[in-house]
Amino acid sequence: EGNAAVPMLSLNILCSSKENETAGLMFANSLNIPVKYIEFGSELYHDRLNYLDEFPSAESYALKCNEWAAFIKSIPGFQNYKIAAVGAQPNSDPVFSRRNSWTKKVTDVLTSSVDAITLHYYNSGRWGKYADTEQNLHIMFQAPFEQIADEKPNFDMARAKKKEVWITEYNHYDRGRCLHDTWAHGLFLATQTLTFLEDTIITKALCHTITTDARMGCLFNDSNGL
Repeated sequence: EGNAAVPMLSLNILCSSKENETAGLMFANSLNIPVKYIEFGSELYHDRLNYLDEFPSAESYALKCNEWAAFIKSIPGFQNYKIAAVGAQPNSDPVFSRRNSWTKKVTDVLTSSVDAITLHYYNSGRWGKYADTEQNLHIMFQAPFEQIADEKPNFDMARAKKKEVWITEYNHYDRGRCLHDTWAHGLFLATQTLTFLEDTIITKALCHTITTDARMGCLFNDSNGL
């Protein structure tokens, strides 16, 4: 209440019921927690056994999203909630992972009850053969512009189905380089953020994460970022 923040709530579509999760939204309202934005799960495109058991295909996930979204919006007062299904960056190892075709298969099935597709957007500096030195930082700072261009097919899939894109996690991710917690990391993240303004299909961008340690935090939890 103090800062008038509006949360984005991730519902447990994997192993809960639409009735229980909707009751949770009602309880949030009773606590004066504003409910406006809802996401159905997180990164359910991974090839984990419990994900595959519940959602053997992207289409099966999208069908359940349609069912849940229609149910939630049928509740009096809930019809204006914005609801998103999980999309995926097609950048996986191994290459046969289902995440590579996930976004297209999901968007092809979603109905108008679902308003948006979410993406988690983690990118490296694309150093290639070059060392991560101050002299080579221009290579790293080109990467956000290349990455946003690479992501355009996902944006166009959402656009074709009249869905918004919510980037619900993003950051620099270069485990093999000494860049995290540096000024270069901060400038890279700022550049990523600015590139999202280039496409109006992107209506939400949430950095992962605002407060934590130096590896991913915009604000450090303590004085040394550990």
